[in-house]
Order: sequence, then C-alpha cells, then structure tokens
Amino acid sequence: HDKEKKAFEKELEHLRKIAQVISPADGYGNPAEYDVEEQYNRIGERLNDSRVDYEEDLKKLETKLAQAQEQLQKVQYALETDTEVQDAEKLELTLIEEDFDFKKKKAIPTTTNDQESFVKVFRHHGGTRRTAQLFTKEKTLPQSIDISEINLDDVGQEALAEALKKNQTIVELILKPREISREGTKAIAKALKLNKTLTRLKVNGDRIHDEGRSALAELLKVTKAITKFTLEYCKSQGKGIEALIEAFKFNKTVTNLCLKENLFSSKETSGLAEVLKTNQTIANFTISGGKAPGITNIIESLEVNQSVRKLRIRYTEMACEGAKTLARALRVNQTITTVDLTGNEIGDEGIEELSEALKVNRSVTSLVLTYNQIDCSIEALAAVFTVNQTLADLEIRENKAQSFNVEPLAEALKTNRTIKRLVLAGNRQIGKEGVKSLLEMLKVNKTITHFDFSQSLLGDEGAQTLAEAISVNQTVTNLNVERTEIGTEGAKLLAEAFKINRTIIELSLASNFFDEEGANVLTEAIKANQTITTPLEEILSY
Repeated sequence: HDKEKKAFEKELEHLRKIAQVISPADGYGNPAEYDVEEQYNRIGERLNDSRVDYEEDLKKLETKLAQAQEQLQKVQYALETDTEVQDAEKLELTLIEEDFDFKKKKAIPTTTNDQESFVKVFRHHGGTRRTAQLFTKEKTLPQSIDISEINLDDVGQEALAEALKKNQTIVELILKPREISREGTKAIAKALKLNKTLTRLKVNGDRIHDEGRSALAELLKVTKAITKFTLEYCKSQGKGIEALIEAFKFNKTVTNLCLKENLFSSKETSGLAEVLKTNQTIANFTISGGKAPGITNIIESLEVNQSVRKLRIRYTEMACEGAKTLARALRVNQTITTVDLTGNEIGDEGIEELSEALKVNRSVTSLVLTYNQIDCSIEALAAVFTVNQTLADLEIRENKAQSFNVEPLAEALKTNRTIKRLVLAGNRQIGKEGVKSLLEMLKVNKTITHFDFSQSLLGDEGAQTLAEAISVNQTVTNLNVERTEIGTEGAKLLAEAFKINRTIIELSLASNFFDEEGANVLTEAIKANQTITTPLEEILSY
C-alpha cells in the first residue's frame, strides 16, 4: 500500500511540472492544470480502492488461517490419542477440498477419478497416514491406477489393499513401485481375490520378492475377474516365477497373457510350454524381448494348443530354427489368426519354411515380418498368394527387399482377392523397377485398402506412377508415402490425381522434398477433394 502511494505521489508531481510549462489556451483558465487535477482525483480513487482491497484480503486470510489452525489442532489431537479417528479423517478431507495452490492459481484436485488427479493429490498431500485415509475414504478411484507414480510404504500399500476390497470402479492396476514389500504385495494379492471389477493386472516382476510373486500366483489360481496379466522386466529367477507360470495351469479367466523383457531360464520356458499345452483360455499370447532359452519349446506347444488366436513372438532371437518349428505348428494348428514375428532375424530360409506352411494353413489372417533380414524369400511369399485365400494383412517393414524379388510379389497381388492391408515401409533397397511394379499393381488390384510405402525411394518418377494408379484405383482408402523423396514435380502430379480420386480418406505425404510451390498445389487439391479427412497440417508436416 505504501509503495503504491509513493508511486502515485511521484506521478502527480510529474504532472504538475508539465503543467507549469504549458501556456493557458484562453481566458477561461489553464486546461493542463485542469487535467492535472482530474488525474489527481483518479489517482486518489485508485489509492483508496487498493487500500480497501488490501484490508478485505487480509481479513479473509486471517479468518481462513484461524479456521485451519483450529482444525489442525483437532486432527493432531485425534491422531496422537488415536480417538475420534473417523472425525479426524473427515477433517483431513475437508482441508484437502479447501486447499488452493496460490502459486499456480488453481485448486488441487479433490477427487481422484483419473490417473492425473490421483497422482496430484498424493504428491501434494503426501505422507503415509494421509495416503491411507485417502485410499480408504475415496469413493471414485480412477479406473486405472499406476502405483509407479507415487511412493507407498507398507502402510500405504495396506491401505490400497483395503480400498481394493471394496472399490467397484478400478479395472486396471499397474504395480511398478520404487519398492514393494513382501507384506504389501501379499495384502494387495489377498484383496484382489475379493475385488470383482479389476480385469487388468500389470506387474514389474523384478521389484517383487519371491513371496510376493507366490502370493500373486495364488491370486491367479482363484481369480474370477482378471482377464489380462502382464509380467515385465523380471530379471531374477526363482520359485516365485515358477509359481506364477504354474498358476496358469489352473487359471480359467486370463485370456491375454503378455510377457515383456523377462530373463527366463530354460526351466521356466519349458513351464510356459506346458501351460500352453493344457490351458484353454489364453487367446492372446505375447512374449517379447528379454531372454527365453528354449523358445522353440513354447512354439512347439502350439501344435496341440487350441485356444491362442493372436500370437506375438517379438525380439526373442528365435531365428531360423524357431521359424521352422512354427512352420510345423501352423501346418496343423487351425486357430491362430495373427502371427507377429517382429525382430527375430528369421532370414530367408526361415521365411521359405513359413511360406510353405501358409499354403496349407487356413486360419492365419495377419502376418507381421518386420525386421527379419528378408531378401530373396519374398519371392517365396509371393507364391503363397496364388493359393492362400485367408491372409488379409501383410507387413514386411524394414527388410532387405530388392527389385528383382518384389516383382513376383507385385504380379501375385494383381489377382489376389484377400490382402487388404499391405505394409512395405522402409525397404529402401527396392529400386525403380521394383517401385514401378508395385505401384502398377494398384491399377488393377481390387482389394487392398491400406497401402504403406513410407520411407522408401519413390522420388518424382515413382510419384508419377503412383498418381496414375490412384487416378483409377477405387479401393485404397489409406495411403502413406511419407519420407519417400517426392519433389515438387511429383507433388504437382499427385495433386492432379487427388482431384480425380474419391476413395482415399487417410493420407500422409509428410517429410518429402517438395518446396512451397509443391505444398501449395497439394493444399489446393486436397481442399477441393471431398473425401480426404486427414488434417492438412498432418498430411504435409515435416
């Protein structure tokens, strides 16, 4: 208040000095002096308003402080004497609801029905007892809780367990804390036996002791709610891991089993193989990364398994031998519909074996062969499409395909009537002739709806062939040719094609070589097109 007053007085003095050098305009007095007096009055009003606001704010703060101190004393007394605890908890929640972050000028969340609010509340009001009170009192916990974002000690973990016994909103729990105790894990596992709504459980196995893993295994044997279980980053082996694997011989509810970045022993992978031979509920099975000696045992079990529909074996170094084992399984297995073998370095020999199996298999509809060092064997895959009538989704991203071996694939796809999604992104070894043959194929193919040729070498010449293809093609709805070195001339040709085409809905031309002129021509053509729904800034982004 004093600072504002001094500033106003200084401003007034400055105005008076100005008034002294201004001559009177006429005989009716000095206008400048009149203006100074008017300004003086305004400054006085501002000064008075400031003082009133200051005094009102001070009274409000003093009142709030007195109320808070009174409540705090009651809470402390209740906690120290361990009496009237329920009232203390109510007061604690009242304080939380009234709390306000003056620095950020926004209220701290008072409910935790989403993960962001959940984390804000616990970080702002940390402390084991407060955490326990919130867990036991909060009626609207988020549907998904990630415990890795807050630090719970034993009391907090037990409080969470109590909440899980009664809570009817949570459907996913992610146990990735900085440290989770044996007793905490046991309490949570025991509580989940009673919970009827949680369907997804993710566990960072490396941070849970064997006793905790064993407790989770007992949960999996009896649960009637959990349908998806994820175990990741488990680097220590022991009885707890064996117990978890063994539990799936008895589990009747988990349909999605996901194992990521685990270091399994040969004994544990053999145990998984036995599970897949007998379990009849797991429909989605993923094993990815880490180390899995004896992976061929797991693959071999698929010869008798009749429940797995989606199979993902990613980055496991199964190599050629694993591919041969899978080929034998696919000759007899008629339930698997999706096969994802990303990053296994299968090589040409392994792909040739799989291709032969796919000629007789009638269940696989989706095949992903990304990062597998495939070169000459693409010709073997091409032969599959002359007889296979079920495969609809093929992804051969980031391999070693070249012109001479993609030409047979393009030829086979001209008459194929089942492939709907084709991804050939990142095969930069394909030369001009190979690019031309694949794009020419689109002129006559009647089934492909998603065509991804991104990160390949189209250039302006390839863009010309593509423009001719999409001018007549009536089936492709999703086209991705980003990072394909299309220049300004190619952009102009594509712009003309987009004026004709009325089937493409999603389009990406991002990070190409055309200049502002090419971008402007494309912009006008896409604006005139009535079917493309992808926002312009995404289509032409860099």
